[in-house]
Amino acid sequence: MTEAREYTENAQFVDEAGDFCSIRFDITPLEGLKTVKEAFEFIQFHIKHMDTKPMNSKYTCTSELGGDKNIMHRRLIISEVENVATETNFVMFSDQPASCHDVCTGKALDQGVMVMNFVNEDDLYPYRPQNCVRLDISGVMALKSYRKIVKTSKGEEKEVPAVVLTRWMLQKLRRTDLPVPKHVLQTMRDRINEPGNAILRAVKEAHAPVQLEAKDIKVLCA
Repeated sequence: MTEAREYTENAQFVDEAGDFCSIRFDITPLEGLKTVKEAFEFIQFHIKHMDTKPMNSKYTCTSELGGDKNIMHRRLIISEVENVATETNFVMFSDQPASCHDVCTGKALDQGVMVMNFVNEDDLYPYRPQNCVRLDISGVMALKSYRKIVKTSKGEEKEVPAVVLTRWMLQKLRRTDLPVPKHVLQTMRDRINEPGNAILRAVKEAHAPVQLEAKDIKVLCA
């Protein structure tokens, strides 16, 4: 396996606390994007605009901190499965350092990293266990530039710039005391990876020059 080859692992289990956990690791070449900057800004934008429907606005919080807005706080009450709502609250730290040079090839190497972690307690926007099931999201997304070889219309090989995305995500659907029917809980478990998958689909479909348009990206759907 190379860094430019698509790869996915996913493990799901119930932990000792009774929480349903999903651990996912994947590597995805981004065929339509040529620079780390394009992919970095695209992912940031879509995480910022996840599920911005007016009906959820009173339960939604988005804050950006830091001189270059490299810290984002998102709190969402999103969608429902048969009237059972899911809430999530996380902070994302982003960094895109200056270009360095690959020690092997001597060519410029661009990188970017985004680290997400759930907020355990929030005095301003507290969790509502009496109304919602809690979803904790933690993970790391790393972007890296590389040179891939393609064939020209004349059958000749040439190097072109490319970007690869590597993700490690842990999503945890917390045990709830709400009277959630078993089939509803199973549906929520089956769809636990949807927040990340929706953004992954969007970035895989993106092509340069990137058009940043907010999409309604749901965590869980009815």
